[in-house]
Amino acid sequence: MKSKNVLILIVSLIVVMSCRKGEMPTHKYFGSVSSTVANLPGTPMINIKWNGVVMDSLMSGVRSITLPAGQSGKLSYTVAGSNDLIADTVITVPMNNTLSFKILASTTLGMSGFAVPVMDISPDSIKLQVYCNLSDYYKYSTIDLKIISIRQPGNVFVDELVVKGLKNKHLSSEIITFKHKDDRGAAISYGAYLIDPATNEVIPTPKSPYYFLFARPQYPGFYIVNLTDRSGTMASSVIGL
Repeated sequence: MKSKNVLILIVSLIVVMSCRKGEMPTHKYFGSVSSTVANLPGTPMINIKWNGVVMDSLMSGVRSITLPAGQSGKLSYTVAGSNDLIADTVITVPMNNTLSFKILASTTLGMSGFAVPVMDISPDSIKLQVYCNLSDYYKYSTIDLKIISIRQPGNVFVDELVVKGLKNKHLSSEIITFKHKDDRGAAISYGAYLIDPATNEVIPTPKSPYYFLFARPQYPGFYIVNLTDRSGTMASSVIGL
C-alpha cells in the first residue's frame, strides 16, 4: 500500500510540473512548397522567394522549402541576381501537405510564368498551352487563334475551335485538348489562322494561304506551343513538358 501511495505521489508531481500555467506543450505544424522548372532552352538561375526573402535557388530539377502551416504570404520566382519577376502568387501553407508549382522561364523564348497543372492525359490526346510570341510585324496586343485539323487523305480542313484573347508575350491560361491520331493511326496535323478579335477576320500573313502548321506532336502528352514569326512568316515550335 505504501509503495502504491509513493507511485501516485510521483505521478502527481510529474503532472503538476508539466502543467504549470503558461507552460502547456505546443504543437508546431509545417507544410512545404515544391518548385519544378520546365526543361526549356535559355532557363536562367531562379530564386525562390517567400515574402521577399530568398529561400532557395534552382535552374533545373526540383526544390522544396518547408514553411509553418497556416502561414499566408507571397511566393515569388525571380531571375537570380536581379529583381526580374518570373511569376508570383499568394498562398496559404497547407498543414502536413505540399503545394506544387511548375515554372516556365526561358530567355531564349522570352517566356515566363506558371505552367497550368494537368492531371489526366488520355493515351490518345494531346494537351496544348499557347505562348503568343509575335514580332512587331503584327500590331496586335491581343489576337484570336482559329485552329483546324488537316485530315488525310486529301488534306481535308476541319474547323476545331477558336482560342480567344491570346495576349502577345504571354502564356495562355487555357489548356486545349485535341485528338492525337486519326483512324489510320497517324498523328494528326493541326493548322491555325491568326484572327483579328475586333473584326473576326483572318489577319493576313506575308504568304498565302494564311494558315500555318500549328502542332503535330508525335506522342500524346502536354506541350507548350511557342507561336512566333520571322518578319511576319508564321512558325511554331512544340515543346514537351
